[in-house]
Amino acid sequence: MRDIFILYMKTTILITEQQKRRLIIESLNDEVNDNVTENVSLFKKIAQFSSDEFSNNLGFLITWGAGIGGFMGPVNSFLEGNYPNLSKTDTTLILLGVLGTIFMNGKDLIFDVIDKIKENGLIKEFKTTLGKAKDLKTTFISFLKSIDVNVGSIMTMLSYAFMIPSLGPIINLLQSGNVSHDEIKLFVSSLAMSKLITLSSKTLTTFIQKLIKKLK
Repeated sequence: MRDIFILYMKTTILITEQQKRRLIIESLNDEVNDNVTENVSLFKKIAQFSSDEFSNNLGFLITWGAGIGGFMGPVNSFLEGNYPNLSKTDTTLILLGVLGTIFMNGKDLIFDVIDKIKENGLIKEFKTTLGKAKDLKTTFISFLKSIDVNVGSIMTMLSYAFMIPSLGPIINLLQSGNVSHDEIKLFVSSLAMSKLITLSSKTLTTFIQKLIKKLK
């Protein structure tokens, strides 16, 4: 009878731990999806400003809206944190200048944006923020290469950049214990269903597997 009780307790604890990990993964999925939605909203805000002020809605970049927003989110936080007195218009103008310089180098739009930044006396704020954005780009590309992701173009980098705001929690989950195939599948399946993300389920799974290998 005692052995049966111990077996029952062990089974109960095992199930409880599995349920706990499932809840953690589902919560992380919700967080990543919420971040993706915020990423796209930030991109749309910048694109709308560009359309209103410069008659260019950045339509050719909309496919990578989640990635651009994921990249620009930390840039926006840096800008607002270091220059809290800027108006929303000036902040968005600088963000557009940074976005254009990094992802649209050589386009006519960027020259018009830079001229406007100069006209508004924001060149110092722009250059400082651009420097931080370039550092982020270099760091993120180096991170992708470190886990053997082939970054053949800036668009490849953008395909993964939607995860930038969520990388910390993702890494914490992967470091919390042995992650099973079913747990990877659970995490990836929710993300793969999003129409805002350009990566396939297979590519996302490979990314997670490579990240796990890197963290061991």
